[in-house]
Amino acid sequence: MSLKVNVEEKSGDVFVFTMAGSIDSDTYKILDDKVMPILDAGAKVAIFDMGGVEYISSMGLNTIFKVQRSLDKTNGTFMMTNIQPQVKKVFDIVKALPSMKVFETIEEVDAYLYKIQQDELEKGNRPL
Repeated sequence: MSLKVNVEEKSGDVFVFTMAGSIDSDTYKILDDKVMPILDAGAKVAIFDMGGVEYISSMGLNTIFKVQRSLDKTNGTFMMTNIQPQVKKVFDIVKALPSMKVFETIEEVDAYLYKIQQDELEKGNRPL
């Protein structure tokens, strides 16, 4: 199966990557080629909408962990939403989900980002 990746810029530094298909040894490079240039350009938040991902292999996991590490280095934030049960099971097996921010819907992500920005404003800092 192939992989389609749609990129949406929600605000200056916040990007949503909506995927459909499989992230495996044949397709992981498609995801990597879409995400890494955006992160290298300074994106602070990457949200992976996994609702259309039906399968993920070890190469797919490696790509996701690479994105997370890249954002960690720049104090960025990585989040996932809409993870299908069979894909969530893979993350559970490798015990990756507790270290990641995972949400059920994009609306939950938006509410989380709003709260972070409001907290920063109250502290007198520039929001995301």
